[in-house]
Amino acid sequence: MEGVRRAFYVVGQMIRETGQSMDHLGIRVQGGYHYREPLSRHRQLMNIGLKKPVFEDNVFIAPNASVIGSVQLGANTSVGYGAVLRADAVPIVVSSGSHIGDNVVIHCTRTPEERGNPTFIGRHVVLGPRSTIYSCTIYDHVYIGWGAVVEDDCILSPRCVVAAGSRVVKATNVGSEELWGGNPANYIRKLTSEELKYLEQLHKEQSQLAQLHAKICGKTPDQVESEKHMATLRARLPVDYLEYMQQVEMGKERIALPKTDK
Repeated sequence: MEGVRRAFYVVGQMIRETGQSMDHLGIRVQGGYHYREPLSRHRQLMNIGLKKPVFEDNVFIAPNASVIGSVQLGANTSVGYGAVLRADAVPIVVSSGSHIGDNVVIHCTRTPEERGNPTFIGRHVVLGPRSTIYSCTIYDHVYIGWGAVVEDDCILSPRCVVAAGSRVVKATNVGSEELWGGNPANYIRKLTSEELKYLEQLHKEQSQLAQLHAKICGKTPDQVESEKHMATLRARLPVDYLEYMQQVEMGKERIALPKTDK
């Protein structure tokens, strides 16, 4: 059985290599009229043995993000550009409505023999860009600032904030509705009512942005080229004409038809 799988893998690789060669040949034949869409070997989703990513509906994974191994993504979650979620041994669980920022790294450092703890991320959590998350537990409505590090076995209670650039050292418990910061991170103060309200809205803003990027990333090369062409044509038209056409599209103006002789 293993030999058959290996044979399918080799054949598939040969077909991909052939496709790339034909793409390069087509570009040379088209000359200056070609539209170049670089082919990439990057893999958004990758299995590790029998461990494979699982995700629910309305999940956005950026084109250059990597979701590897036993990763579970809940509904309406998003994984930003350049982010890496790697679960070689124990699972990474991201609950519904949470946002993983750009260049975030989440992984579990232990091997299966050591039976390390999984990484659990609750609902409506926002991880700021370039933050690093190890085997820890993060509850609902938590915000992790830019470049922050949360180490093994930490517990972040609901509605808490870790300031940008902070380092939450191993086995630290962060209380609910608290602001922590520093290296190593320490308790600073309780969050204000305005800050708590902002936490409730933050994940909604990130969700709307993720939906926009999902729509843009889902466009075909032909659609992208068509939009570029239309933008070029519009740039050549006078401003008053563009304003008039906007009025027409909104139904505020009617185009007068030429009179004909009866």
